[in-house]
Amino acid sequence: MRIGEMMAGRTIAAAARIAARKIDLAVHGLGHVPSSGPVLIVARHAHHLYDGVALLSAVPRRLHLVVALDWARTRAERALLEWGVRRARWPALLRPDAFADGRTPGAFGREEIARHRIAAVRLAVDLLAEGAAVVVFPEGYPEVDPHFTPKTRLGEMLPFRDGFAVIHRLALRRTGVDVPVVPAGLAYEPGARWRAALRFGPAVSTRTSREALVRSAESRVAALSAPIGSRATAPADERRARSHG
Repeated sequence: MRIGEMMAGRTIAAAARIAARKIDLAVHGLGHVPSSGPVLIVARHAHHLYDGVALLSAVPRRLHLVVALDWARTRAERALLEWGVRRARWPALLRPDAFADGRTPGAFGREEIARHRIAAVRLAVDLLAEGAAVVVFPEGYPEVDPHFTPKTRLGEMLPFRDGFAVIHRLALRRTGVDVPVVPAGLAYEPGARWRAALRFGPAVSTRTSREALVRSAESRVAALSAPIGSRATAPADERRARSHG
């Protein structure tokens, strides 16, 4: 592992643990996440900050999150974001619909979309080939975000995009390894101190078409994202995260 990547990973993990003190986080089904070897975690996107904080603080291995850069509005913001994702080796892309309806990000141009997508997919496949853990948020947008989001209410889900399935197929073609696709659900209860539930489920079957893989993962993640207090919060292998704060 590169020294820069290792240092960036440690810094991000430490920052996530500090940020996690602001939420009451319960983690369920962590045993479904392999402790080593390649894994593609397909996660619900509910909160622009807490989703990443929950995953990074709960999973005891280095994660590489696929992130969007298009919310950057200035050249300084862009430079900082691009520097950070390079150091951490986080695949970074631009969401095409972020350029619609007059919302064109000031720091990027529409002509950069394809280049960033190709680079992000290539890096994600490289990481899986190296045995790393990659996290994808196939909805593209959370519902709690200081910037634009098409969602209008807590708990709303968007149809999954197929980028993670493309990454999986390319990694299989390159390595011959059927990388496990692990679904991760997230649910929140707002308050003075937000409650959060992060739930992992068994790996989704990948021996199917790309379209079927996307729909199956979407259905599993939706079930794992049931409201806090529902029966979905108590699987047999539940582990309560240690109290933060």
